[in-house]
Amino acid sequence: MTESAAIHPLLFEIEELHPARSAGIIRLPELVGVPLTARVRRLIDHPHFQRLRNVRQLSLTYLVYPGAVHTRFEHSLGVLETGIRYLTALLTNRRALAFLKPIHRGNLESLLLAMLLHDIGHYPFAHLLEDLYAEVPDHIDLVRPFLTGEIGRRYPSLALPDKTPALGDLVARDWPHASIDDIAYFVSGARAESEVSSSISNGKALLRSVLDGPVDADKMDYLYRDSIHCGVPYGRFIDRDRFFQALTVAADRPDRIALHEKGRICVELFAYARSAMFSEVYWHHSSRAVTAMVNRAFREAVDGDASLDRNTLMDRLFGRSDEEVVQWLSGRSGGACGSLMADIRNRRPYKRLLVIQKPSNPALFDMLDRCKWDSAHDFGRLQAEFIRGLNEKKWLADTLGREILPHEILIDVPHRRSGLADVPIIREHEDHYVEDESGQDVWNGIRNDFERWVRKIRVFCHPEIREAIRRKSGRRRPDATLANRLTNLLSGCAWRESQRTD
Repeated sequence: MTESAAIHPLLFEIEELHPARSAGIIRLPELVGVPLTARVRRLIDHPHFQRLRNVRQLSLTYLVYPGAVHTRFEHSLGVLETGIRYLTALLTNRRALAFLKPIHRGNLESLLLAMLLHDIGHYPFAHLLEDLYAEVPDHIDLVRPFLTGEIGRRYPSLALPDKTPALGDLVARDWPHASIDDIAYFVSGARAESEVSSSISNGKALLRSVLDGPVDADKMDYLYRDSIHCGVPYGRFIDRDRFFQALTVAADRPDRIALHEKGRICVELFAYARSAMFSEVYWHHSSRAVTAMVNRAFREAVDGDASLDRNTLMDRLFGRSDEEVVQWLSGRSGGACGSLMADIRNRRPYKRLLVIQKPSNPALFDMLDRCKWDSAHDFGRLQAEFIRGLNEKKWLADTLGREILPHEILIDVPHRRSGLADVPIIREHEDHYVEDESGQDVWNGIRNDFERWVRKIRVFCHPEIREAIRRKSGRRRPDATLANRLTNLLSGCAWRESQRTD
């Protein structure tokens, strides 16, 4: 039996899927050529897309990995190139074609546009602000306002020059089969306005998993691209050619992409690459320390300025590059914000005081996790109580020769959104295909280990505190006695906050 026994006619009708019809290519690292058609070029040249050149993909990670200065602009082009490979693989796969029959040209073109524009709502430190303030909209929910042009009325810094069409106007002119509803659905899962049959719904869900799923084009590109720019090998381990050869659909789960058993190692490498990139890059202790510092600096700057409501804040961020935002925060001299940003500018990241992992202290880990991410709790109150307790106990104040300031201890709890769903693995069985449940063993093992060992809660402290501990004890970190005291104090604060119902 062969999987590639047919070709969908849309593969030849949509010019972006037919390399011979492209007007040229855009070169990306390393040796990646993105097919460039005239209508894609017009979208890329739009001021709102060009703005992504000023938004770094990994924010301040360049302080740890100097090469990590690439942008959302480059990543968006990379996702389009990777997504084209996904679609080409599906449209030449016999099993996938059966589930894609109800799909029409507009669905595929909308997905291509979603791939290119999925990060159009990004701005400097977007993920940080989304975690910090519940009322800040998620950047993926801003795709529709960018398309309709409403974004310029909401945020003046995004107002377009006279006679400059909105992105949605370009879509309507150059992509008449596509729809804003479908683009928004493929990016954020928002339901299209019209009711559709279950077969079309399954087909559109399958297409959406190409952009937003366990092994989607977005993840494949950023793992690969971030590895290149950070100078690490992990995201390059994925065997992309073999992966696309194995891409298929499971009969009992037609709403997501699956892989033939010949591509099992590709899925396992994908899971490993993602886990390694989080461990060594995204959640590297220095990267998380700087993130926690910027997080606190933003809170100090925003909460200390009554005139800076959330819309004004976002408007200010949309109109600035990463460096300009850092300069804005740094310009608030004096106080906690100025101190934090001075340490960042001088590359003096906070140091680890405590590290809490789920296997070693599951009760404390779960309490802190709930207090951070469940809306019923106030994590700032927990952190303030912890610092008050430290100053009352004088364990660190006596060593330092003064009281700990509120911004000198930061508790960092990574977001939960990093979890992974499983990927169906299909194997041949005589004259039919069945899902191979044993194919999930390695994937599930890496997924479980990710939560147990990669996702760490860290208590960071100002470098002066760690240096004072080192001078007194000769150790880089607290000894067992001090570590136990700190852990018990933090546990008490977390337990009291977890019991609050206000």
